[in-house]
Order: sequence, then C-alpha cells, then structure tokens
Amino acid sequence: MAFIVNAMVYCKVAIKADETPPDRIVQPGVPQGKVTVGVFEDSKIFPGTRRDFSVYVPAQYKGDQPAALMVFQDGDGMKNVNGRWRVPVVFDNLIARGDMPPTIAVFINPGHDKSKPRQNGKHSNRSFEYDSLGDRYVHFLTEEIIPEVRRRYTIPDDPEMHAIGGSSSGAISAFTAAWERTNFFRKVYSRVGSFTNLRGGNVYPAPVRKTEPKPIRMYMADTSGDVDNAFGSWWWANQRMATAWPWTRSVVTTLPAISASRSSTRLVVRAACYQKSMPTSRSPPAYWPEAITARCTSRMERRSIAES
Repeated sequence: MAFIVNAMVYCKVAIKADETPPDRIVQPGVPQGKVTVGVFEDSKIFPGTRRDFSVYVPAQYKGDQPAALMVFQDGDGMKNVNGRWRVPVVFDNLIARGDMPPTIAVFINPGHDKSKPRQNGKHSNRSFEYDSLGDRYVHFLTEEIIPEVRRRYTIPDDPEMHAIGGSSSGAISAFTAAWERTNFFRKVYSRVGSFTNLRGGNVYPAPVRKTEPKPIRMYMADTSGDVDNAFGSWWWANQRMATAWPWTRSVVTTLPAISASRSSTRLVVRAACYQKSMPTSRSPPAYWPEAITARCTSRMERRSIAES
C-alpha cells in the first residue's frame, strides 16, 4: 500500500474582490437539489445536547440507486446559498456537469447543552466534539446521525463513496473521523484545519509519519495569514501535516491554487492513498525541495532493501 500525495503548493496570487467562481453561482438550466432541515436531541453519545442538521438531496437522486455521501461540520454555514461555501449550489453545478456523482450532503451543527442558555449563537459542545481526538464523534455520526439519513435515502456501504469535511475545528474533526474509521470515511476536505493544541491535535504529524498508510484521500488548504495564538500557529500546523505525507512513500505533484486573501501565501495539499504498490525505483520529482527529496529517497531505499 502506498501513499500518493498530489501537491504541495506555495504561491502568491492576486484576486479581485468581486470575483466569484462560476460554480458558486446558480446557473440557468441546472437542476436544483432540495434541502430539508431537522433537529436531533436524543443522542446517547453526547447526552443532553441538541443540534440542528440539514440534508441536501440532488435533483438526480433516484431512490433505487445509491447516492454518494458527504458530511459537513458547522452545517449552517456550509449550506447557506448566499454565504461563503454555498455547498448546495456547488453540488448542483458539479453533479449536473458530471464532475461528481449524485451526492447526498449532510450539514450538521455542533451540539449545544440543552441546560445552558446560548451565548452569541455559539454551540457549547463544539470544541469538545470537534477538537477532541479519538473515535467518539465519528461513532456519533455513524451510529446516530447517518442511520437517520439512511432511513430515508439509499447510501452505499462502500467507504470510497463517503466523504467528510469542514473548516477550522470542523476540519480536524473530519480528519479524525476518517483516521479513526477509515472503513467508513476515506475522503476528507480540510480548510484551515485546527491541527494545533486546542485538545491535542498538534500530535497528528507524528502518527501520520509512522502509521502504516491508510486509504485516505485528503484536500488541505490554509493561508499564511491564519491564526497564531497560545494554542499554536494554524499556518505552521498545516505545514507540519503537509510535510508528514512524504514520509509515507509519497509522490508529490503541484496543483494550481488561488489565495484566500490578496496577499497571503497559500498551502494546498491533496493527499491520496491507494491500495497498490508504488515502484520502489521511482525517483522523487525534480521540483521537490532538497530536504524532502533526501528524506523520501532514503525512505524508498529502506523500503527497497526491506523488500529485496
């Protein structure tokens, strides 16, 4: 089994303030999916909490045919068609164009303690659920939330058809879910992931380097203008995660990237793991930084010796 990392990109580009990617805009003639809302407050894994959730179903969904699944943390922001993410609009356009299969999206908010008044619209259980390591949150998803969705919609058992994503703490929770339950989630979207010491997430680069490669594909993005505080530097933490991948017999290629702000440097990493062997004789690409090339060449040589 070999990890294949597609892309570490550091670039500076200017973008126009009024520039909106077309996939985030409702396009004429594109069928629009439907979003239904619900409330979940009977959790046994996070007892005493209440949370809102929504389910997006594409117009192309047919009940007798399984649809792919993607779960988004901080669901209200992700589903807002006038906000930053506009996931329903993006999915409508991508599915209609054939760039992705019909996919059901679950937008779920963090839990809030029902015994506490809500302050400034914040969810009291967010950091506990999202930033904590371990499998508690992914068990909540797979044992309590997704079964509710499956009662209404047909979702395949194939983990290659399941994705999960989020931003900041929602991003590290998405990675943790896939890391703990790779037999369910194998695709991860991470934006400005909180791989810092909020609740121990700063340790992840070490197990990523040392653990036998897992069949996870991940897209990561961050900017140099991200938060830097007592819990750590988000920019540095994401770079540490990015540089952990080459230790797992990786191949790195470049991807185009657009900066999230006008002057920040952006890191984009798309990481994929495939259950197949990579030729041990393959040399690192010429554009790799010298330090990474040296590390990976050494790793490849060790693997070659071990397999000979």
